[in-house]
Amino acid sequence: MINHPNPQKFHGLLTALTDCLKKLVSNNADVIGAAIVSLEGMPIASTFSKDIDDALLGAMMAAVQSFAERSVRQLSRGALKSVLIEANEGNILISKAENGTILCVLTKPEPSLGMILLNVQSTCNEVSKMYARELSTEEIERAYRKILLIMKENNTSRLSLERTRLPEFFESNLLTNNQDGLPSFKLEVDLYLKENQVNVFYDKQKVSIQKFDN
Repeated sequence: MINHPNPQKFHGLLTALTDCLKKLVSNNADVIGAAIVSLEGMPIASTFSKDIDDALLGAMMAAVQSFAERSVRQLSRGALKSVLIEANEGNILISKAENGTILCVLTKPEPSLGMILLNVQSTCNEVSKMYARELSTEEIERAYRKILLIMKENNTSRLSLERTRLPEFFESNLLTNNQDGLPSFKLEVDLYLKENQVNVFYDKQKVSIQKFDN
């Protein structure tokens, strides 16, 4: 079971992601379990029992994915599709969804890989769609009002925080993972904030949010 830093905000998305993983497992007799982790290795959703440490699994899968991407890039093999690790007691399959999350699947020994690979790709597409659903103006306005409230409470027009903490303050559907693996606001959120005199600056590990008066 994964303990999310802000369960109430993420409950709906986590439930949908977990159901998606359960569907993958139930459709493949050779699949033991599956998990979704972020690019930085944070556990997001899982079907594994308590025997498997979600945090350790996430860290290892993110490291393998990162190493594999660097390897194919340095060897000029194009874009990485998936990573398959074969062992005598089962396989590990890793694939990245378009939204930047990583899907990890554990299988039994000598599985039917063709069908599993098809279902893994389908699952990655479903996960991306869940994250990419269209944002409503009301959702973006809530983020805007929250920024103004935090500024008012701290008597400041500029906020600075670690990018890894953005999910603690803002709903997951407002955020995306950049190529550096760190969360940032989706483009439509940045544009809305800018139109309302709030500029967002990303600087490696930190994000600065500044309100400008008319």
